[in-house]
Amino acid sequence: MAYLIGRARIRRVARSFSYLAPPVLWMAILFVLSSDLGSSPRTEGVLDSLLLRLFPWLRHHLSLAALDVANHWLRKTAHVVAYFLLGLLNLRAAGYLEGRRSTHGVLMAWTAAVLYSLFDEWHQSFIPSRSPEAGDAGIDALGATLAVLICLYQWHRKRTPDHSGSSR
Repeated sequence: MAYLIGRARIRRVARSFSYLAPPVLWMAILFVLSSDLGSSPRTEGVLDSLLLRLFPWLRHHLSLAALDVANHWLRKTAHVVAYFLLGLLNLRAAGYLEGRRSTHGVLMAWTAAVLYSLFDEWHQSFIPSRSPEAGDAGIDALGATLAVLICLYQWHRKRTPDHSGSSR
C-alpha cells in the first residue's frame, strides 16, 4: 500500500514539475540573455550572418546605418516574442495551479511576466554593457499582453457556440 501512495505522490510531483518548470527555465534563459551575452554589440553579428546566408544579394546593398536600424527592430521583436512565450508558459502554469480559464490565473500569469520584465531591466543595470530601459519593459509587457489576449480570445471562441449557420 505504501508503494502505491509513493507512486501517486511521484506522479503528482512530476505533473506539477511539468507545468511549473518551463516558465522557470525560460526565465533562466532570459536572465542569461540579459547579461553581456545578449548585449547589442554581441547580437549585431547574428543579423549580419543571417543576411549573408539567407539574402547574400541584399546584404551587400545595405548600409551600416540600415543594418543598425534592422538590428534595433530585430531586438525589439525578440523582446515581444520572448515575453509572449513567457506569458504563454505562465498561463499554462497558472491554469494548472488555479484551474483552467480562471480570471485570477490569467492575472497572475500576466503579472508574473511583467514583474519578471521589470526584474530583467533592473538586472541589466548591473551589467556594464547593458542599460535598463523602461521602453523595453513596456515592449515585454506588450508580448505578455498579446499572449493573454490571444488565449482569452481562444477560450471565448471555444465557449461560444457557432451561430454562423454552417454545419461542420
